[in-house]
Amino acid sequence: QRAVLSQPRWIVVREMQENKDMGNILGARWFPAGTHEHVTVELLRGTTGGEEYYVIVFADGGADKRFDHNVDKPLIDASGNVIRATFSTVANPGS
Repeated sequence: QRAVLSQPRWIVVREMQENKDMGNILGARWFPAGTHEHVTVELLRGTTGGEEYYVIVFADGGADKRFDHNVDKPLIDASGNVIRATFSTVANPGS
């Protein structure tokens, strides 16, 4: 819902695999430094009800505002872990 960024960054949505590893990148959006309310990221395809997904902040490694997962890298904490949040989608009771 809200992102506070000290530097320009990419906010990226990725699938979560069954073993909790990161899966495919579903969407990415570039944000300038600052506070952003009601953050949305357009996805390349829809999510599946009842599944979990990651939201990860990436540095703009190329400083070109073009997302490239080979150049732009996720932020990591002091222990070397990717800084990430998760969210779940609501399962459709009719399916």
